[in-house]
Amino acid sequence: MRILIVGAGALGGYFGARLLQADRDVTFLVRPRRAAQLAKTGLVVRSKLGDAHIPSPPHVLAENISDQYDLILVGCKAYDLVPTMESFASAVGPGTAILPFLNGMKHLDSLSERFGAQHVLGGLAMISASLDDDGIVLHLNETHVLAYGEIGGARSPRIDAISATFAGAKKRGERELSAMRADDEAVGVFVPLLEGNAQPIGLEAPLPTIAADTDWVTSDSWSMASATPDSDAATSRVAD
Repeated sequence: MRILIVGAGALGGYFGARLLQADRDVTFLVRPRRAAQLAKTGLVVRSKLGDAHIPSPPHVLAENISDQYDLILVGCKAYDLVPTMESFASAVGPGTAILPFLNGMKHLDSLSERFGAQHVLGGLAMISASLDDDGIVLHLNETHVLAYGEIGGARSPRIDAISATFAGAKKRGERELSAMRADDEAVGVFVPLLEGNAQPIGLEAPLPTIAADTDWVTSDSWSMASATPDSDAATSRVAD
């Protein structure tokens, strides 16, 4: 699976580095300043779960995109979504899945209007991370969760393919991330955070409970019933 990650900041840089450690086919879409940093120092992650250094991470500028991708991960700020969509538009092909990790819900409508609803998945990122002045990704605790699924709840081959691609990415040195699914009766996934519990915006009960050390999670469904169209509530804490 060919993956384009929009940005190599706190969120994209962290999860992209983990995928590259597992030899996945990942390219970062970056701006010139970030491209210069990556060329000089590589992609560096500092984490209690294991540091990462990717000396020459594949990256591309928007004007140089010449290929289409199977999966595009989008984790920009909400106010930057419109120019961000234009930056990766040429990478979207007939079978491309777009997996956004933005706060709130309005971005799902924006992405669907721009590219077609058939391309858009639902996603949440739960991680506390930042990017320092030298471009190093700092993972600030031991939570790193991606939850994703089809909007509307269908089980699909592309979710299975994404899960297979994410499976095997490293955490805590030599241990692997586990791709877990909600049970067949659930309409979403509940992930307890390390400090207290939180129900992600966009998911509703009945929900199975997943152990707090679970890392990446796949959801069989994605219900938007528990969030209002104007909701900007944050489930992730990401600085980039």
